[in-house]
Amino acid sequence: MSIDTDLVDSFMPPGKRIQQTENEAGLIVWTCEVSVDGKDVFRISHDNWEPGWSTRRFAVRHAYVKPVHEAADKSYVYSENGAVATVRCTDQGGDRDLFLVAKANENTAGAKGMEKFIVAYRDEFLKSDPCTDL
Repeated sequence: MSIDTDLVDSFMPPGKRIQQTENEAGLIVWTCEVSVDGKDVFRISHDNWEPGWSTRRFAVRHAYVKPVHEAADKSYVYSENGAVATVRCTDQGGDRDLFLVAKANENTAGAKGMEKFIVAYRDEFLKSDPCTDL
């Protein structure tokens, strides 16, 4: 996916070597871990989950993200160091929903930077029509 580098730079500490590691556990979970000079600094994941879970509930119970702020439509929550957005595949006839999770160990952009990232990431993720495989 193509995400504006300005949205990601605020999560990266100074360093010489950036490494990205992707892991996929079937259709259930996909993760991408980013490290700088061997230190984990940022993680993105998406989880295929049973329907009926609110974004806030998933954030607390499974993503370990504290939902300090919530979008008016409740489609995403975010805080200084984490964010969760929901893609409702059940609204499109699927039997599962997707939860997108972003977590940062360092964040110079604050909660607003995390919000901008999760919204941009969700918008880009939706372009791939992710619910067709569920």
